[in-house]
Amino acid sequence: MAKPRKGKTSLDPELNLDWAKEAEQPQTQEEVLSPEVMAKFAADPETTLRAFGKVMGQEEGKSIDWSTDAVCPPIAKGITSYVARAPTDADGYIKILTVLSARQTTKSATAALCAYVQTAYRPGTQSYIVADFKDRAAALFKNVTHLHREMPADVRAASIPSSEIKQLTFKHGSTLQLRSGDQDNVGIGLSPDFLHISEAPFWGDVSDFWSKALPSFRH
Repeated sequence: MAKPRKGKTSLDPELNLDWAKEAEQPQTQEEVLSPEVMAKFAADPETTLRAFGKVMGQEEGKSIDWSTDAVCPPIAKGITSYVARAPTDADGYIKILTVLSARQTTKSATAALCAYVQTAYRPGTQSYIVADFKDRAAALFKNVTHLHREMPADVRAASIPSSEIKQLTFKHGSTLQLRSGDQDNVGIGLSPDFLHISEAPFWGDVSDFWSKALPSFRH
């Protein structure tokens, strides 16, 4: 695929966004990609994003190329590498990746874009983006829907309309849902294949989320 692109960008979400408007649904796509193409894209999210990824540049004020080299390469590449080749424990369960870093290093947005790649190109995948509060969650979802709309038509995974403004639904059965830590019982009802938890230290009670969500991980 494409070589790494140059250019400065920031993927960190802006705050104080309107919850509904920023989580608007992309247009429906009519064509479904072949299993071979989808498997290739899902297997290497960094290469897929380097070749086709777009983000809104804060300085530029327009859609620009995504790159792991733009802000903090070790973090961005570490996240994309984990998603492509996640290690497992002795029981075969995927190990959880915890990223500790300074603010504004694009860690949350990079993980959200990887969630899109895994959901769009792995049929039947159930993915969740859960941030500390609604505005930050909506901003991350805005990155996801922007990427989806900007993907070239011939490689964009087919999506379908959803009555849920906080969900991206694909024709092949995958969904990417948006939630926030300030919702009641946010950990209940999850059955994640991909889960991105953003800004966990700023949650009111992240332990409550884990106590409700972890049983689904083991089953």
